[in-house]
Amino acid sequence: MRRVLPVLATLLLLPVAAPVASVEAAPHCFAAASGLHTRDQSLPVRLTGTCPTTGTLGGTLRFSQFPSLSGSYAFTLNWATKRLSLHVPSTIWLNGPYTARFTGVSNAVNVTASPRRHVTGQGTVTITGGFTASNHATVSWRQTVKVTPTRIDVGAVNITAHLPGTRSLTLLVRRQRGFCATGHSACPYGTKTALSTFTFPASATSASAHTGSNWTLGTGFTSLRETVSIVLRDHATGRVLGRSDFSAAVRAD
Repeated sequence: MRRVLPVLATLLLLPVAAPVASVEAAPHCFAAASGLHTRDQSLPVRLTGTCPTTGTLGGTLRFSQFPSLSGSYAFTLNWATKRLSLHVPSTIWLNGPYTARFTGVSNAVNVTASPRRHVTGQGTVTITGGFTASNHATVSWRQTVKVTPTRIDVGAVNITAHLPGTRSLTLLVRRQRGFCATGHSACPYGTKTALSTFTFPASATSASAHTGSNWTLGTGFTSLRETVSIVLRDHATGRVLGRSDFSAAVRAD
């Protein structure tokens, strides 16, 4: 009988190179513009990097606005005239600050809008405002700010409201502030954001709310920069019913 000898097989394991992740090229042309407070806008842009000098760029800008509002719309950038044509979607409130961005393979576009209302003053400034919401609620507010070379007092935002008494409502108060001072190259510096939330029951027909106040000691203060947004929302749906926004620059006395 013929013997069958076993065949010994050797398996040689060779190291396999890990797949190389593809890296997309970063945009090399950047366009920036300051947004306005109209639906249709034609804005001059500031170009940095390596940008075309002729032709146009088309795409979609993605808008965002506090609190969690968003939208998108087409834009056209004319390289020769350095102008950006855009439309602000209806989901964005025109009285408040907003941003819009586009990032492509070779180009990036950034639009930043400050609040429509700007307040300037010196020493002690009392800022007031208010709005009538779409549900007929009325909201009014007041804040006092004091700036000296050695101390800055950021007063509370004191709010009073008359409500319809039919649905639970929420007030949001966002405050962003920073300082300017001699010896600091950045202006503003020490930027900080504070958010206060107040929720009222559906049966409430009047309400009051007060944010915190704060003060800062130092030397050489020249000004305070502050941006405030006061927003009334339907508590259940999150829908924004009304808002008040402002940007303030108060100089030292």
